[in-house]
Amino acid sequence: MDAIEPTASTASTASTASTASTEPTEPLARQRQDYARELRARFEQYKSWAITHWPVREQPLEESAFVAAERELELITGAMLHPGGPSQAIPADGDEPGQFQQVTPAPWP
Repeated sequence: MDAIEPTASTASTASTASTASTEPTEPLARQRQDYARELRARFEQYKSWAITHWPVREQPLEESAFVAAERELELITGAMLHPGGPSQAIPADGDEPGQFQQVTPAPWP
């Protein structure tokens, strides 16, 4: 079976779409993206400081202690900062979001 190659118009549209999604042209979108980037960087610094300066040596503080805070940070920098858009946060059960949404109804009680 032969591979289908994209036409010139499809390829240019795809490259334009990927460029547009990575670099917002709207000043407000750029400001929000910069804010989210700085907030994440400061959180990483906070985590590093907290782990380094943890006073209980017999029970060290590990990165896993910050999982819930990271979920909240994703909520803040995702859904709250960009209302109306799809959430990119990992669900609370820890599973990565799949390609498809679960639509199977719950069993009848």
